[in-house]
Amino acid sequence: MNDMRSLRLRTARLYGWGLPALGLTLGNQAGAQTSDVQLWTGLVVTGKITDRISFLSVLQLRREKNASRDAQFIIVPPTFSFSVTPRMAVSAGVVYAYIPGYDGAREDRERRFFQQIDYNLGNISGFVFDSYARFEQRRSENGGDLGLRVRSRLRVRHSLTQGSQKKPPIKGVITVEPFAYLANADWGPRKGFDQLRTYAGIELPLNKQVRLDLGYTNQFQPRPGPNETNHAVTTILVFRL
Repeated sequence: MNDMRSLRLRTARLYGWGLPALGLTLGNQAGAQTSDVQLWTGLVVTGKITDRISFLSVLQLRREKNASRDAQFIIVPPTFSFSVTPRMAVSAGVVYAYIPGYDGAREDRERRFFQQIDYNLGNISGFVFDSYARFEQRRSENGGDLGLRVRSRLRVRHSLTQGSQKKPPIKGVITVEPFAYLANADWGPRKGFDQLRTYAGIELPLNKQVRLDLGYTNQFQPRPGPNETNHAVTTILVFRL
């Protein structure tokens, strides 16, 4: 009984902090817009090579139109990260993305080179804050220009259970991530604010090495016509080697 009461209290504390931010995001989307229910699934493999060098690889599939058709397929080959300090790490890599062409849109294949800085912001009353800033150089087969985009994510996590030696604690997670282009590109991107992603979910450990992330992602994309809002059920299976 005490464990259940503690879990409810921890959950209320985390989402009591984060849901107003999500509500603000949704509130700012008022006006002419289209919306879609999507399914985002992913597989992540990560691990440490040395005390200061780690790696990460990702596969992701996004389905749109009420999750009835593929919208985007993403592959991130192993990306290596170097810890400059106990709180800061730097990394660089490339993302391969395939976007099917539907409803008159052009099929596209992208290579997204990126450089990233991750920073641990610290712990406040059990709430762990971290962030990253990423600079992307996106190449599309539909144009010659380089799409220069920046994105920055703030994440807060809070343990909802105590955990044990065999299994880490269940954690609640909230993230906010704005994107912006630095210049126009001939294949579509326009200078300025590109999108805002807000996520709320849980990290559910299956054992010490495997974790299932479950949550909801709100993706708001301003457009010259009606703005676009996607409501994505998000599931990611994480293997830590």
